[in-house]
Amino acid sequence: MLRIILLLLSTMPFSIFAQSSVHSDRLTMPSQIRIKLDGVINEKFWNSAEKFSDFRQLSPGIDIPATEKTQAFIAYDNEYLYIAVDMDAKEVFGSVVERDTRFFLMIMFPYILIPTMINPTLWFFQ
Repeated sequence: MLRIILLLLSTMPFSIFAQSSVHSDRLTMPSQIRIKLDGVINEKFWNSAEKFSDFRQLSPGIDIPATEKTQAFIAYDNEYLYIAVDMDAKEVFGSVVERDTRFFLMIMFPYILIPTMINPTLWFFQ
């Protein structure tokens, strides 16, 4: 019974800790621009993307200002949604975990997309 209660508590929506909504203008992106997925945000494209950095954290301490400098960029065009995150974490580590593992023990950057409030279907990424 305790496991079920803990599981339910661990699946609480992260929206209670969410940042305010972010507005981004539609970009006109020339077809010759390529974004390289190499972990480096150095394309000029990101200069025109919406930037935000007022993040809160869950651990240690719930809903306190982030202890690590983090900037996120978001933009979209007619076909794609572009998201980049620049995290200046001192001790970033990663691991491969099995399904249903305690993912909250890792450093992560989750984001939730809710396309319309009329039909609040959401996509959760991390």
